[in-house]
Amino acid sequence: MTSDEVLPKEKPADEPTVPLAARICCQFPHVDTDTVTAIVESAGSGDGVGVVDLGPDALGLLQELQTEAWAGGAGIDDVVPLELRPQDEPVAAPNGGFVLDLGSIGEAAKTILSIQVNSKLLCPEGQPVAAAGTPTLHLATPSGELWPLLWHDGPLLLQPRTFGWYRLLLRAPGGVAEARFHLTSVVGEYAEALDDFHDTLAWAWDGSNWTDALNDTTLSLLVGVDDFMERLRASLAPMLPLLGGSCRSLLESPRKQLENQLARVIDKRDAQAMGTTHSAIRDLLQQVEAGAVMLLGPMMGGGNNEAFSSFKESAAAFEHARQAALTETARERARKALARFVAAADRYSEQAVAVERSGASAGSASGFARRWRDQGGLREKLCRDGGQDQVADLAPLVHLQGSG
Repeated sequence: MTSDEVLPKEKPADEPTVPLAARICCQFPHVDTDTVTAIVESAGSGDGVGVVDLGPDALGLLQELQTEAWAGGAGIDDVVPLELRPQDEPVAAPNGGFVLDLGSIGEAAKTILSIQVNSKLLCPEGQPVAAAGTPTLHLATPSGELWPLLWHDGPLLLQPRTFGWYRLLLRAPGGVAEARFHLTSVVGEYAEALDDFHDTLAWAWDGSNWTDALNDTTLSLLVGVDDFMERLRASLAPMLPLLGGSCRSLLESPRKQLENQLARVIDKRDAQAMGTTHSAIRDLLQQVEAGAVMLLGPMMGGGNNEAFSSFKESAAAFEHARQAALTETARERARKALARFVAAADRYSEQAVAVERSGASAGSASGFARRWRDQGGLREKLCRDGGQDQVADLAPLVHLQGSG
């Protein structure tokens, strides 16, 4: 993607939703937030999309305050140097292209980019310095917004506060330059690793190995789904007129989806249907475990608990057979995804414990940390099952979906 594609000349980007003062704090990371806000308000700056102009006095004051803080040693260990070079020059980029790809450079809200601009970009050869125009610098954020950044004499600093992929885009008299980089966070790494583990496990079966056990457990699961959902529907029938269409949808949608996908698995041995079935089972278990459909069942005198237990057993047997039929390549991918998730969950749990020890509240992460680390908890169950190349018991995955 070129800078022209990211920065269209005719149609301007949408106005950023992040306030101007908060964006400027990313460029002057060691200046107090209240001070930045006061300077921005006193400057009376507009918040245009193309260029942000505070005026020389306000900009000079911000630079002076940042320089003083930096002279005191603030944040020096977290600085990553970056030189923006013309796109027609080779760059030491891992992808071998003209966009400098820094990869993952550190943690969000902690890592600072110190940006230098190659002299050929600032003043083309043969052109007087006074005749050169003012460059513009933009930051494309993980949310899809495009932030115009303040331009001043280098080094330009940048400390984005959220995790994800970013792209810097410079337009200067001597050409354009781009650089992309990724920032991590403990929470972000946990969420990404969990999604990756779920996806890897769901789509692991490629259709190349259909076994008798897989055939039998798929048929049993189809019967188990039908029995459980039929008993639940019957027990709730007297209340359906009062509960309305949303409850009917809650009962019928998972059932239809599972039955349709299981039919495709049985008839066509469809790998996509197999992956969708795994995800649908996990979602249904999560809904039931969360109480979305079980709260009223016992009140109506139905045998839903027994039917649900039977359904869980059928689901576990199906998962056992499905994962036993994986290729060695798929098993290795699942092992790596599980190892990555366990490491990310460990860091997330440790952070929550550290926050609590400091006297602050870690919110829902506190509950996750306990469930993750306790004896017989989520970590122990996943590592035990993963060590056997089987995560047939989906209960830990269900609990992870609603945690943190």
